[in-house]
Amino acid sequence: MTSQANTDAKLPPIWLSWTLITAVGAAIFGALLTLAQGESRALFLCVLIGGLIVGWLEWRTLRLYHIPMGMVWCGGKAGMMLCLFGLVMVGMQFPFDGSALVILPICGFALDGARWLLLRSHFHQAGRWLSFCALGWLLEVLVFYAAAMLTFNLMNNFSVPFFAINGAINGAWMGFCRGIALTKMLGDRHQRTAATFAPTVSP
Repeated sequence: MTSQANTDAKLPPIWLSWTLITAVGAAIFGALLTLAQGESRALFLCVLIGGLIVGWLEWRTLRLYHIPMGMVWCGGKAGMMLCLFGLVMVGMQFPFDGSALVILPICGFALDGARWLLLRSHFHQAGRWLSFCALGWLLEVLVFYAAAMLTFNLMNNFSVPFFAINGAINGAWMGFCRGIALTKMLGDRHQRTAATFAPTVSP
């Protein structure tokens, strides 16, 4: 317990770590999509590789904070991003009517719900993951368009840096929401652990 506490004291808050690694992973993901240049098979491969990179970064962070998640987390993240990519590709085949602004957050939240199934075996208050993910996806569309408009006004082109920066901004937002959820869940677990090992005082 003492060595773990000393290790935890050297780590930044998990919400900060989660925000940073998600921003970095999403930036790499955005750059990879640009390099695919719209070719369907290359796009599929880039989404798969990007999903595995982001999933590995998240998995590694969970392990650092003593959340022993299996490698299934990486595969789940890649599967989640492939599903979202498929939805976007299907949506592009139809005239834009604004429905994607509703469908994408709903599907994204549903896929985050699948990861809740993994987290609930480690946390008593895993429902907080769903609450903060719902908030994140609810505002994600606004973050997406604000970031795109700001970046385009600065660069005036759809280049690799454009998509990398947009990926980083959107990744940071969703990473922040999920990181706050993990912070709350870890805090609850530490309180329960402390209560379990607290000495009993005889009357």
